[in-house]
Amino acid sequence: MAEHQGQITILYVVNQLSSVGGIEKIVLDKADGLIQLGYRVLIVATEEDLCSRQLFFQHNPEIQFCRNLYKTLSHKQVDIVMFTRPMFREMALCRLRFPSVKYMLELHACYEIFNYGESYFETFVPQPDVSFRQMCDWLFPYLVAVVVSSKNDDSKKWGYDNVKCIYNFTYLQKSDRAHPDRRENVVVAVGRYTAQKGFSYLIRAWKYVSSQFPDWHLEIWGDGEEKDKMLALIKQQGLQNTIHLMGFSSDLYSQYWRSSLFVMSSLYEGFGIVLVEAQACGLPAIAFNLPSGPSDIINNGIDGYLCKYLDEKDLADKLMLLMSNHDLRNQMSEAALNNAQRFTPEVIMPQWDELFRQAIVTPCRQPLKAWFNALRVLFKYFKSDVKKCLFRL
Repeated sequence: MAEHQGQITILYVVNQLSSVGGIEKIVLDKADGLIQLGYRVLIVATEEDLCSRQLFFQHNPEIQFCRNLYKTLSHKQVDIVMFTRPMFREMALCRLRFPSVKYMLELHACYEIFNYGESYFETFVPQPDVSFRQMCDWLFPYLVAVVVSSKNDDSKKWGYDNVKCIYNFTYLQKSDRAHPDRRENVVVAVGRYTAQKGFSYLIRAWKYVSSQFPDWHLEIWGDGEEKDKMLALIKQQGLQNTIHLMGFSSDLYSQYWRSSLFVMSSLYEGFGIVLVEAQACGLPAIAFNLPSGPSDIINNGIDGYLCKYLDEKDLADKLMLLMSNHDLRNQMSEAALNNAQRFTPEVIMPQWDELFRQAIVTPCRQPLKAWFNALRVLFKYFKSDVKKCLFRL
């Protein structure tokens, strides 16, 4: 196969990038890592004008933000387009208009999310008679790669042979604040105040904890639409003095370094980068044993605990076990620091480099069925749009 001549250009397609979340952070971090490897990186958002937005997370100034997906592909030399969500309409239209470009998809949500009532994927289904899975079957097999962030989301589950797992990463923060005596009696949790993060389970679990450890505090960092519900539940449980909703922090690492434990109560996760960040600061982590995410990161009983799914009592018991045992916390803290080494840019970015360089030298496959399926997707969207217009009339 012929080698690619010149600098490789990657175009990331996001829906938005200015809010505070794991996807936003990892996309910008990967863009930085790729630029350091010699790539040219463009980012376009389908719902925002990134050229005029102030982003929450710091980013490499060499990232080029673009205003329009199709104009960017028309006027700039792009080798690979990486969609960061299953944007079926955009994926189908790009395949038809720009067939020589290589297309990939990152899935930041786990396969098992289909089993939950609050479906992340419902927003991508144009009308009730077309399932998310049907859309996947029409488009996914013809992508160069579908990248997942959990070893459990393998090709056997999805049914496509182009599924590849690459973990997310975090930059390790060197600090002299990791001494056990400098840590406070604080358990920290991080995430948007949404139903997915399961903070109601954590609050009820803390009811057991606070009666035995009244000098410990739970700090939940984030914000979101469930804030009022969380405050009401905290008041109902009489935990106003030991649970604190902290809002956003521009320096979460400082909060990690002064805390003693990290807890995650999510109902589902694609990966959970905050777990890695916490372990990189020496925090033993406790989470529900989900099919993906925590089970990819936490070594149960070594650097943290995986609790029975949605079992508030088990979550409380594991918290109290570590809170009551200073030596065990120190032992798991060291193990957590060592475990975090698996998720550094030095380990993860070469995997992306290999994937992209292999994609460049792989000939484009444009079978008739791929074109036909792309047209089917666009037709379904067209029908849905017509129905919406008629309904408005």
